[in-house]
Amino acid sequence: MAIHKFKKTKLGIDMTAMCDVAFILVVFLVLTAKPRSIFSDRINLPAASLETSDPDGGIAEIIINKGKCYFSVEGDIFKKELLTKVGRDYGLMFSEQESNKFSRMDAICTPIEQLRSFVHNYHTPDDIFEQDGIPVDSTKANELMQWVIAARNIEMKHKERELKFAIVCDKDEPYPVVKLIMDDLRSIGINKFSLVHNTRTANNYY
Repeated sequence: MAIHKFKKTKLGIDMTAMCDVAFILVVFLVLTAKPRSIFSDRINLPAASLETSDPDGGIAEIIINKGKCYFSVEGDIFKKELLTKVGRDYGLMFSEQESNKFSRMDAICTPIEQLRSFVHNYHTPDDIFEQDGIPVDSTKANELMQWVIAARNIEMKHKERELKFAIVCDKDEPYPVVKLIMDDLRSIGINKFSLVHNTRTANNYY
């Protein structure tokens, strides 16, 4: 009786499509991920129960830490235009190299007159906390509001919408400091802004 031998066939799965999908997911996560804020470990945010998501982005943050004020916006191109606009208002011109370096900074943290020197000496995010912060008291020009107004105008110019503002501060920060910022915002017509709490979401105040 003849014995028939069956040929062994190798089974294979085409992984090309799966690899394409995995690659697309990796690219999506890289492009949409937001770097962790350098202030997250230094500011003990107050707790809150109400949560309001903000999917549209377009938020500028005013950070208050140990009595000092910082101003943070997103986007390299936005930062460069902001620097050019505010610098022009104060009679300052910045080189392309200075502008590029400024765009990589996490926050504005120094008076305008010291900004060029700080940009030149900036190396790590920790350098930001060694600065004096942006002047906001009434005895000096309110430079913080100059940054706010310039950022607001840029957002309106390019996206035809109001820039949203959030105040980020430690829960133990003295209330008069926070109230001063809130009053300053209202004085330039910004009556709607947010206070950020420890879930990194925002509560709206009017």
